[in-house]
Amino acid sequence: AISNSSQVSISSSSWSSPIKMVEDGIDGLNQATIFLYKRVSGEEPYKPSGTATYNFTTGILTNIPSGWTDYIPDGSNTCYVSTGAAIGRSSTATISEWSDVTKLVENGLDGTDGYNQATLNFPIDQENNIHLPHSGCLNIAPKEQLPIYQPEYEQRWQQHEIQSGYLWISAKTSGAWVAQMLNQHNIGAIHFRKGCYVGQEIIARTQYLGQVKRGLAIAKHSKTLNTNSKIYNQQQEEAGEIINSCNNWHLLVLKHSMAKEPLQDEEGNAFIVHHFFFEQE
Repeated sequence: AISNSSQVSISSSSWSSPIKMVEDGIDGLNQATIFLYKRVSGEEPYKPSGTATYNFTTGILTNIPSGWTDYIPDGSNTCYVSTGAAIGRSSTATISEWSDVTKLVENGLDGTDGYNQATLNFPIDQENNIHLPHSGCLNIAPKEQLPIYQPEYEQRWQQHEIQSGYLWISAKTSGAWVAQMLNQHNIGAIHFRKGCYVGQEIIARTQYLGQVKRGLAIAKHSKTLNTNSKIYNQQQEEAGEIINSCNNWHLLVLKHSMAKEPLQDEEGNAFIVHHFFFEQE
């Protein structure tokens, strides 16, 4: 269209012959690799024979060759696998050629039971006794070589732990206090410059920027009280809680501000504090 004016007419003889710009092409190929599995107890099986049909839309394989499955079957016999290729332009394709079988997995012979192991940074003597920092001693040996379990020995151990200021965290006490309140920073139980654990940021911030207002103490009572039992002063104001108990010995978490006051249970029975792991206010 060429003209000096704003409009121009184009006659029919001025148009070029049409040229093909685009047309629908041939559909591409759908492809999938199909796996068949079989367990046998004897010799390696022959590869599958037969024609299976695979649906690309649903992912379902039908007409599976006899004796084979499209999933790994349960059992303890050796498991073999064979593969085939599903290729087609429609929603389904048939597979009639299968690869030679390959051993997928087989059960091995049971090995000799080993021992559970852990890395310990405590001295061990020739009799495999581990000497702990609080003078406790653990014996590591196969079960049949250890003494018969006796409850009174366990209670002695628990009492020794309490008297040494080594506490045990249970489901009832988990998450109730930060590590500094439990004297963990003074016995090497936590590290402020390495490692990653839940609550690390709070513990580090408390160590360097914060102020701990509760601490650990060892006390004796006329009876053994339950974990999480409350401790009071003579005005019945809450002063702390019990974290571990055994044979009338208790580990307490006390408020610093009330540590010098006479302490008692909710019935008025007194605690005798034997040691504080913090400076009393």
